[in-house]
Amino acid sequence: MEKSEVILHSHSDIQELIRFIDQKAGALLIIYGFILTATIEVSKDLKFVNPFLLDQFSDTFLSILLLVVGFILLTSLIIQIHFTLFSIIKPRKAKNYTQDEVSVLYFGHTSKRKKNDFVNNFTEISIEDIEKQMLEQIYEISCILSEKSENFNSILKYLYGTIFCLLLFIYLTGTV
Repeated sequence: MEKSEVILHSHSDIQELIRFIDQKAGALLIIYGFILTATIEVSKDLKFVNPFLLDQFSDTFLSILLLVVGFILLTSLIIQIHFTLFSIIKPRKAKNYTQDEVSVLYFGHTSKRKKNDFVNNFTEISIEDIEKQMLEQIYEISCILSEKSENFNSILKYLYGTIFCLLLFIYLTGTV
């Protein structure tokens, strides 16, 4: 296998892994949608009361606990959905190019140039320079993949806490 084939294969593999992380994040958003739907359905039968006017201490405690758990559940859902959308799924641009660098292969540079300048620059570039720019692209998308993976792993940890809060919320609505 030639060096250029290895470079193209590596670039393609990393891009595919980025798409895979985005698909997983999309599946996570579906799960959050189910959790939000369940929370809304369970909450439909709840009535707001002043917990300090209830006769028994246990009723007051359970009402306050239900309010706190519901608040934590909704807050964590909103934060996790926001984080999933803006820290994982949101498209990223390269961060490691300097102002002077112009790559004919990077869409951010290509879209800011005139068409004739781009075509002329591309036709004049050597194979070695194309390989170098592909390697720069591999570095950039590897950084993007690494950031998305770290963000996905951290958000996945909070999913279990959210599910626990939902189950506790459902249980508490049955006792109040």
